[in-house]
Amino acid sequence: MDRQHQLEAKKQPRSNRMVLIGAPDWVKGMIGRLHAIGFVEVSRWSRPERTKQADEVISLWAQQRRDTQR
Repeated sequence: MDRQHQLEAKKQPRSNRMVLIGAPDWVKGMIGRLHAIGFVEVSRWSRPERTKQADEVISLWAQQRRDTQR
């Protein structure tokens, strides 16, 4: 990676992401379980969107990283 690319990469906020893909009831239930154990608030997940597969949705959670090391 050249020096210019490294400098640009440091300017961009980094995030952790989790993606759930599956049957609508499973995705909704998993979001609820993750909330119940204190992992993430339900409202932080994207609205489930249909995929090209029948009876399948995708939902995304992202949070900016708190680390300062890159």
